[in-house]
Amino acid sequence: MKLKLVVGLAVLLMATQAYAASVDVSDVTMDGKVANSVEQAGNKNELTDMLGTEMAYIGEVNAVGQVGTATIDGMTYTFTLTSVVSPKGGLSTGTWALTWSGNTEDLLADFALVLSEQGNLVKYDFNSVTLAAASDGYPDNTFLIAIPNGSGASSFNAMDLYVGNVRGVEPTGGNPSPVPEPATMLLFGTGLLGLAGLSRRKN
Repeated sequence: MKLKLVVGLAVLLMATQAYAASVDVSDVTMDGKVANSVEQAGNKNELTDMLGTEMAYIGEVNAVGQVGTATIDGMTYTFTLTSVVSPKGGLSTGTWALTWSGNTEDLLADFALVLSEQGNLVKYDFNSVTLAAASDGYPDNTFLIAIPNGSGASSFNAMDLYVGNVRGVEPTGGNPSPVPEPATMLLFGTGLLGLAGLSRRKN
């Protein structure tokens, strides 16, 4: 009997560890791309420290069709929870959409999407996301809740979105024209004056 109990506990521990290891950057996509990095937070205070002061809060969604939106520095961001599937005793998967408006030129921004389940928090970072001018947004983003809890199963609780470091897109293409250094310009000017002096002497 004791042996069965020990084996049962060992199997449960191994399953929990395997489940915990399933948190991965590929759990969430934005514009078809997986996250750049992922971090787990034990509580809201820890999450706040992870986000830092440069990230602005857009909103929270926790039901299909719910919309989170905010206007930040003249840009309006809207994200929507479009679907959730939660098999009994399994993982929750779903889709979400992001749109924006207010920019007349292409911009880049960093986003942090936080998934929560039974008090567990996981932050997915997306760096240098393109916010094209007059864009329809990114309608087909996906997510997978893979956060371990006491029962070993997961269920969707809420999704929060943050944005920060909004900036212009650096031009691409050929190398920019080099800017002459002051010393070079001085030498060039002195040479021109010398040529002018020689010309006067000849005349």
